[in-house]
Amino acid sequence: MHRFSHRPLCAALVTCSLAAATAAPARAAGDDIAAGDDTKKLLERIAELEARSARSDALNSELEARLAAIEAEQRSEVITQQRADEIRALVHEVLADADTRASMLQNAAMAGYDNGFFITSSDGNWLLRTNMLMQQRFVLNRQNDSLTDENRWGFENSRTRFTLSGHLVQPDFFYHVDIEVAGNDAGLPSGENRTGLQEAYAGYDFGQGWRFWIGTITTPLLREELVDAGDQLLVERSLVNYLYTGGYTDGLAVRYRNDLFNVVASYNNGVNDGVFGGGVRTGGTSPIFSGISDYAFTFRGEWLIKGDWDTLTSLSSPRGGAHAMMLGGAVHFQSADASSTGVNDLDLLLLTADFSGQFGGTSVFAAIMYSNANQDPAGSQDSLGFVGQVGHFISPTWELFGRFEHSSGDIVALDDLDIFTFGFTKWLADFSAKWTTDFGFALDTISVTAPITGWRADLPGEDKQVVVRSQFQIRF
Repeated sequence: MHRFSHRPLCAALVTCSLAAATAAPARAAGDDIAAGDDTKKLLERIAELEARSARSDALNSELEARLAAIEAEQRSEVITQQRADEIRALVHEVLADADTRASMLQNAAMAGYDNGFFITSSDGNWLLRTNMLMQQRFVLNRQNDSLTDENRWGFENSRTRFTLSGHLVQPDFFYHVDIEVAGNDAGLPSGENRTGLQEAYAGYDFGQGWRFWIGTITTPLLREELVDAGDQLLVERSLVNYLYTGGYTDGLAVRYRNDLFNVVASYNNGVNDGVFGGGVRTGGTSPIFSGISDYAFTFRGEWLIKGDWDTLTSLSSPRGGAHAMMLGGAVHFQSADASSTGVNDLDLLLLTADFSGQFGGTSVFAAIMYSNANQDPAGSQDSLGFVGQVGHFISPTWELFGRFEHSSGDIVALDDLDIFTFGFTKWLADFSAKWTTDFGFALDTISVTAPITGWRADLPGEDKQVVVRSQFQIRF
């Protein structure tokens, strides 16, 4: 916009008027008076025009300011509209991405660590949990009057076990698989193979304490055997446990558990009874047609005197831990007919009763076992076994322990046996690892043994065998 000013015109008029007045000095006096009046009027007119010019300038400035404001407002409205369009587009994009992610998450898998590494579907209906237990040992054995070496020692990978567990389709359908690799392969007196598949079963949880499972299972008989190998108090389970244990077997089981009682009933293929004289190989690692029992039943009941069941999963009791006490008992019976199995007739009865106590730093365990092997033609033979052990934490991570085990009876393979074992454990890595060392002394002849225990079978008349074991264990 261009602005017009009256100031140049007024200046020109003043100049012309003054020139005319100067050019006629000889005019009459009346003319001088008239000229003076005209000059005054002219000056007044000039002043009036200058005032109008100033007002015009102010009006022009005001109009320019208003125009600039209007133009700025129009530009702002355009920018605001563009920004609003951009924001709307961004919101639509974010919402669409959120819908896509939500759709993907419905079928996505989640992973983490909770009592083992796990992978689970987002709805929780599928679960795979992995665990590992590793036990690396140094073992020294001194045997008096040995036909080979009196002193033997060395390192061994005693137990490396991988476990897969979880549920499928829905949490009620569960499964469990143990695969073990061991350098000391023959773990039981009957020679069961400890390398390869151990437990492998699947089942259904009916709710309200009822469960059913079928497959290769641990015979629900001895308490010491039912406690996981990684939760034992000493380096290894007692030798007496391996003499009387049911070990693994194939079969099915039903369990009912509430806040006070836990009851398990199993129909299975029976236990390996090489120790008891029948020679029947019936455990979970044996083929179905390699001399199975005609029938076998196992029944175990437990009464929770105090505490909760989870506290009693271990035979060790850390400082500050919960208190719990339990009484348990079990019976197993199996029968094998020589006419159908090709081995000795044998009716085998195994009984056990046990006590477990956890007292926030002190643990107590005791079990008594009885066997009756009625075979043809040897007749009825009985044996009795006992295990008692106690552990105590002298500091938050140092634990001392001791155990006594005994067995005696008519069965030739189970001559009198008395063993004292004591030692210590240093717990590491927030109780995920430990270093355990123990010293065992046999007062009598060891007539039959389990290689994983570190004991050797003595010749008749030999005694006072000594075993030193030191083990590093990790589990997760």
